[in-house]
Amino acid sequence: MQPINPAIPFLIHSLCGGLILLTLNTYLRHKDVKDTGLNWLGISLLSWAAARVAELITGKVAPNFPTDHLLYLFSPISSVLFTMTAFRIAPVREVLRPPEARLWSRAAVATVAGISTVAWLAILSGHVMPGKFLDAFASSLALIALGLGLSYSFRKAGHRFLVWLTVMTFLVCVGRQFYMAAFGVSSGDTVIFLHLANSAMMTMIMLLTPFGLGWAGRDNQRLKTVRGIANVYVVAVFIDLRNSTVWADIVAERDFQYVRTVIEKLGQWAWACALATPLGSPNFVKQLGDGYLFVWEVPAASMITAVNAGARLCNTLFKSYPRWIKCNAQTFHWGVPIGLGIGIDAGPAIRLLFEDGSVDYLGNPLNHAAKLQELARPHGGVVILEKVWNLLNGFRGRFPLKGVIKFGECEVRVRMVTGAFSTKPKDPKVHAPDKRPGPKVSPATNATNVE
Repeated sequence: MQPINPAIPFLIHSLCGGLILLTLNTYLRHKDVKDTGLNWLGISLLSWAAARVAELITGKVAPNFPTDHLLYLFSPISSVLFTMTAFRIAPVREVLRPPEARLWSRAAVATVAGISTVAWLAILSGHVMPGKFLDAFASSLALIALGLGLSYSFRKAGHRFLVWLTVMTFLVCVGRQFYMAAFGVSSGDTVIFLHLANSAMMTMIMLLTPFGLGWAGRDNQRLKTVRGIANVYVVAVFIDLRNSTVWADIVAERDFQYVRTVIEKLGQWAWACALATPLGSPNFVKQLGDGYLFVWEVPAASMITAVNAGARLCNTLFKSYPRWIKCNAQTFHWGVPIGLGIGIDAGPAIRLLFEDGSVDYLGNPLNHAAKLQELARPHGGVVILEKVWNLLNGFRGRFPLKGVIKFGECEVRVRMVTGAFSTKPKDPKVHAPDKRPGPKVSPATNATNVE
C-alpha cells in the first residue's frame, strides 16, 4: 500500500482548525463577544493550510520541485500573521495602552517580516541553509509572541494547566523550527508523527482559546467563583448621567438608537480620559444603565498617588463634559443629559474570579462611589469622602462644598464640587445643537445635602 503523503494530515487539521475558529468568531459576535484575535488565529491557521495545498498541488504537477522551498515561501506569511495575532487577543489589548500596543505591534511585525523576507530571498538565491535558519529564527519570534499572548490570557482567566500546556507546546514548536531547518521534515515516520502531533496540539490550543477565556462556555459560568479570590486595594469611580431617565424617555420616542449612541460614546470618552492619567487602563469596567463603574487595582504603597490621579480624573470629566458635548454637537442632535454625577472612593476590596474568566469586585469603595454620586444633584458634580479628600495633595481646594451622607446608622462627612451654581448651560447649543424640534429636558429639582 502506498504511504500517505505527510502533507495531507497537516492540511486536514490546520484547515479544520482555521474554519472552526472563524465559525466560532462569527457565533461569538452574535453574543456581543468581539475579539479580533480569534479571527486572526483562524486566518493564521488557514495560511498553514494554504501552504500544504500548494505543496500537494506542486507534488502532482512538478514532482521534482523541492517542496521544502515552497513551504519556506509561505512561512513569512504565517510568521507575520501569528505576530499580528499576538497583539490582537483581547486580554493582551487590555494590558497594553493603545500607543504602547501600536508601537510594540509594529516593531514586532516589522522585525519578523524583515527577517522572513531576507530568509526568503536567501533561499531563492541558492543560500538554502542560512535562509532556512533565518526563517526558523523569524518563525520562533512569532511563535514566542503568540505563545506569550495566549499564556497570559489563560493565566488571567485562571487556567494554569492551559498556561503550562501552551508554554510547553510552543517551546517544542520553536525547537521544531530549527530541527526542520537542519534536517527537513522527511526524516522517518517517528519524526513526522512528532511534527504532526505538535502541530495538532498548537491547533487544539488555538481552538481552546474562546473556551479557556469563557466566551463560549455555559451561561452559569458567570455565577460560579473559582480560586483567585484576593484582597486588593482599589480606586473606584462611578460616573452617572444626571436627569437621564427623563431625557431617555423623551428621546427614545424619536430615535431609540440615539440613547445607546450617547451612552456608548460617554464610556469611550471616559475611558480615553482615564488612559491619559497615571492610573491608566481600568482593571474593571461595568456599565450600569446610564452610568459606568471604573475600578483600578493599586498597590497599598501607591494609594495616595492613585487617589490624587483619580480625583483629578473625576474633576476633568465633570468640567470637560460641556466641552465634550459641544465637540460632538453634530452627533448629539437630540440633546444630552444635563451633567455628570461622579463619586470616587478608595480602599481595600475583594477581587472575585469567576469560572468564565471574568472578574468582579466587592467592597466599600465600590458601594461608597455609587452612593456618593447621588449627592451630585441637580446638575452633577464630584463627591468624595472627607477622609479620602484629606489624602489629596494641592487639590483639596477643588472641592469647596461640605456635605453629609448616611451609611447605615453612621453619618459620614464628604467634600464635593457640584454644578448647582449653574442652572443653565452657558451655551444653549450644548443641549440643543440645532433648530430641529427635539426633546427639551428640564433640570432636575432633587436637592443635595450641602452645607
